[in-house]
Amino acid sequence: MTLDQIDRMVRQANPVPDLTALEPFEAPVLPEHRRMQMQTDDRVIVDPSNQKPRRGLIGIAAAAVIAVGALILFQSQNDRPSPATNPPTVTEVPQPPVTVPTLEIASSFVEAYAALDPDAAASYLAGAARASEEMRLLTTGWHEALFVKKTFKSCELTDSSPTGIVVVCPYDFHALRSDEIGKGPYTGSFMNLTVSDGKIVAISGTFNYQESGFSAQVWVPFSAWVTANYPDDVLVLYNDTSRTLERVTEDSKPVWEQRTKQWVEAVNSGATP
Repeated sequence: MTLDQIDRMVRQANPVPDLTALEPFEAPVLPEHRRMQMQTDDRVIVDPSNQKPRRGLIGIAAAAVIAVGALILFQSQNDRPSPATNPPTVTEVPQPPVTVPTLEIASSFVEAYAALDPDAAASYLAGAARASEEMRLLTTGWHEALFVKKTFKSCELTDSSPTGIVVVCPYDFHALRSDEIGKGPYTGSFMNLTVSDGKIVAISGTFNYQESGFSAQVWVPFSAWVTANYPDDVLVLYNDTSRTLERVTEDSKPVWEQRTKQWVEAVNSGATP
């Protein structure tokens, strides 16, 4: 509400008194002697100090206008909603979960794998990957029985698949105590790891025993030596007489350890090629 609107409201409610009503009454003209007599006998001495200036009424009206305006303005201010006493609620923006980099997961897994620690290796795997052939070999003691030692190189991202990101981890290996006779390490092997949501969901790979030279330099000579010297152990150490696949059981493990040790001694002494 503006001051002009307030002024009009006050004037309508309390009109300013008509100041002309305070003008002196115009007395009729009297004879000279009568006027003089009235001045002498009827004179009334008015104390100027008791007279109030006519502009005082205007001042009172103006003060009333200001007071009413202030009252209306004060009420208008009170009608406004008071500011909130509680601080505004801040909505936190959800942050994406922190995930371990894919390469770090793969590298940590193969490190545990090379250390022949199946529990540590399994901690990086999803359920399906735990049933892989690689984990079967690690958990059955195959590496220890055949003295397999894998040395992994740096893992690298290769591709993405519908199930995750594929990481390849190449490695060299020794087996059947090949390092003790000065053979190897044998190259060209690798492990493929598919990583999704911070876990390895699939494992595959190639154990390059043929093209690397391991079969010709170690596998075939050792199996021939066992057949020639310990024929009764052939079906203990292998699945059949072709000696193509090894047999790793609780009964065969001590035999593998004993016969590989004897073979290394024979090779290093020159008793067998």
